Amino acid sequence: MRAFVYCDGEPIQIALFQEPHVLTMFQQALIDFGKSPASCSAICQASDVSNFFKASKKRVKSLYSEILRDVDLEEDIMTTLTEMKFASDKKRLICDALRLVARAIQDTLTISCVQHGYEKCGQYPLNFDKMMAKCSGMNEVPNTRYAQMKAKIEHFVGIFRTNGELTEEDMNKEKIYHVEEKRKKPKDQRVLYQQRAVLLNKEETTAKFKIYKSNKQMEAAKKAANATQGGKRKRKVDDGPANTENAQVAKKPRTKKGGNSPQ
Repeated sequence: MRAFVYCDGEPIQIALFQEPHVLTMFQQALIDFGKSPASCSAICQASDVSNFFKASKKRVKSLYSEILRDVDLEEDIMTTLTEMKFASDKKRLICDALRLVARAIQDTLTISCVQHGYEKCGQYPLNFDKMMAKCSGMNEVPNTRYAQMKAKIEHFVGIFRTNGELTEEDMNKEKIYHVEEKRKKPKDQRVLYQQRAVLLNKEETTAKFKIYKSNKQMEAAKKAANATQGGKRKRKVDDGPANTENAQVAKKPRTKKGGNSPQ
């Protein structure tokens, strides 16, 4: 049996999951990991939908009146803050805040809380109606189209398990067409963090990320080169007037013998 976890899909999160040692660690633990659809955390990210954040904030407030002493945790936090060169007065405030948050999370992030989040957003047990009820624009979807999408759920689940994503072509084959939007590039052809749900530890996804990373590095190198060239041109311009003045001095006409200098 394999487990499945997922994140919001920010570029910094995707980059971490694509590190070789992280890929190996998840593979050995039989864990698949993916990203949720872009800009959909509020409706399909279980931790956002659950009562976890509300409960943890409430717990933080109640903990202010309690004495929290975790010497080992406090020492680790203070050491890290010292290495990051925080001022002494800031270190104490940050340390106390982190200890409060850590304790609040321990007290509120329970198994039942996590289960409730997945159930509430309709992901487990799978409930298509719950998922779609939270989507904007559902009132404009004809009943026949809605029924058509619902009937294809198991089919699409199978494709996602095999391929690690659902492409535009997959849905077009089932006559479930994409709603028109301003951007012309299909979602499955955009950078990973702008796509729909994607399984991040599939070989195809890892290959795409390597290309994306390589392109970003080339762009950064090009910008650095342009900045260097721009700096050189600026120095030449700055040096220009002095050079011109020297040239004018060098070209100053000689006076004729016995005559006056030209006016």
